[in-house]
This record gives sequence, C-alpha cells and structure tokens, in this order.
Amino acid sequence: MDVTRALRKGSLILGAASLVACGGGGSGNSDGGDTVAALACESPDLPVYTLEMDTQNYAGQTIDISVGSDIGGMLGLYSDLEEGFTLVDNVRGNLVSQSGGKAGSIQCKGGGTATVSYLGSGTDTDEQWSFDQCEVATGAGSVRLSGSYRYVDRQTAQTNTSQTREGFEDYNITGVAIGSGADSSDEALVIKGRSGFVFEYEFDSEDGCVTEAISGLEYKRGQRYVALSAAETRLDRAGSSTRIGIQGKLVGSSINGYVNIGTPTSILFEDSQTCPVEGIISVSSNGEAQVRFGSSAGGTAPATGVAVWVNGQSESFDNCQDIGVAPLY
Repeated sequence: MDVTRALRKGSLILGAASLVACGGGGSGNSDGGDTVAALACESPDLPVYTLEMDTQNYAGQTIDISVGSDIGGMLGLYSDLEEGFTLVDNVRGNLVSQSGGKAGSIQCKGGGTATVSYLGSGTDTDEQWSFDQCEVATGAGSVRLSGSYRYVDRQTAQTNTSQTREGFEDYNITGVAIGSGADSSDEALVIKGRSGFVFEYEFDSEDGCVTEAISGLEYKRGQRYVALSAAETRLDRAGSSTRIGIQGKLVGSSINGYVNIGTPTSILFEDSQTCPVEGIISVSSNGEAQVRFGSSAGGTAPATGVAVWVNGQSESFDNCQDIGVAPLY
C-alpha cells in the first residue's frame, strides 16, 4: 500500500486551497482528534536535510502576504512539486512494464540503462533503482536520467488488533528533459531529498493514522526551483471523524522566497458534513493569512462556512467549496 502519495495529495490540496482563499496571499500540529488510544500516531525518523540547490537563498527571503497579492507563483510551487513526483512515478512505471517487474538490468528504450533490485519479502517492499543515462518517454515528454531512487515499505509491528508500517522514499536523480526548453533545447533536471511515513491501523474499528514527513525535497527543472523542508502531514481517522494537520516550509523561484504553511488547529472533517467543521490553516512569510473553518471561525462565518483572515482583515464564505476545498471522502 503506497500511503505516501495519497497523503501527499491531500496536503497539497489543503495548502493550495489556503492560498486561493488568501486572495494571493507556522508551524502546525495535529492533535489527533478522536483517534483511539491504541494508535501512537508517531512521526517518521528522518535525517536532517540541508537544501543543496538553493543558490539564490530563496529559503531566506520573505514574501508579502496581503489582500490582492498575486497567487500565481505560490500555486506554481504545488504544481512544480507534483510534477517532480509524477515524473519519477512515470519513469518507474514505464520501466517496470518494460521489464515485466523482474529484477536486473534494463535497456532503456531511448538509450542508457536502468538497474532495479527488489529486496523485500512477503508484504514488505524494498525497491532500489539506479539510472545511467536512461532515456524514457513520459506523459510530459522524454527524459534522460542518471542517479538513484529507493522506495521502502515495511511492517514494523503487528498484534491481534493493529498493524504498523513504516517506510521512506529517497531521491538522488539528475538528468535532462529532452527538447522541453526554449527553442526545443534540453532542460536540466534534478530531484533530491527524502520523505518518510508511518502508517498505523486498527483492524476492528478500521481507525488509522498516517504521518508523512519530508526533511527536505528539492526539484529543479531549467530555471525553475522548488523545495519543501521541515514538512509533516498527519491524517487521523477515528469513527466518523478525520483530522488533517500540516506544516512545512515551501521555497521557490516562482515567488522569489518562501512561505510557511501550518495548521494551528488541525482540520476536522465529519462524514455527515461536506465541509470541515473546525480547523485553521496558516500561511505566513512577511505577513500572515489564515483560513478558519466552522467553529474555528469564531462567529465570523456560518457553522459550516469559512472565514479568511489576511493581516487582520476578514472575509466570510458560506461554503468551503467556494474557496476550492472539496469534501473528503
């Protein structure tokens, strides 16, 4: 079960929705909600990662958060990150299909080689890839890659009532996107960093908790650069309630700086409601914007509505979908 991609998608959607609501313009925590006591909801243990490709020191430059600011660049950070994840997934998927899922060396269709080993057993996965000038066609064009990628997913504990799985993804890939630049020139590609997850599940209640952390992850394509550091997303499911907490620092060339995103109050979804019933998303840099849901809006919005605060100014909405937050199913 690849829980990290599902969790990552949820955190990116919540973060992007907060930026939309801000009209363009912390650290968060997830308090676990109604999660049963048997679930520890632990964070992954990851090594410290220092950004290596931030040559312009975007991580040290604040940007203005204000009503009416241009949000295009902020939203671009999310699409750039997702582009990097998708690129690796596509390359891996194409090569697995070509090799029939067997370990060994693969002659890449456009030239170069890839080598894969599958070291897991039973329900555990340890998939290790190395690339040497491997040229592969993807849905977004052809790429030529060198470097390594590793995906690990292991069961670390199991009782009669519960199970815990832990894992990580390592990226250390360089290469080019062939003919994707100006005048059909090649664009340099780099993907580096590590993410990890802990997934806990209780069999009888079907309650669960999954936490993904990213100590540092960088993606560069041509002149575009984006990074995510000190990030964590936690999803707790208990009964009919789901809580999501996010935190992290987004850095990018499209905004010439960084924003911190967090949930001072984690976002609570109830199965009977189409919008969160409580929770706060904070976006901060030079200034702060908050998206406050339901009871966390403090009477400035309907019980199922949303209030958006930007540097002390507020605007309310009757429905969370007005700012792009879809129901959580």
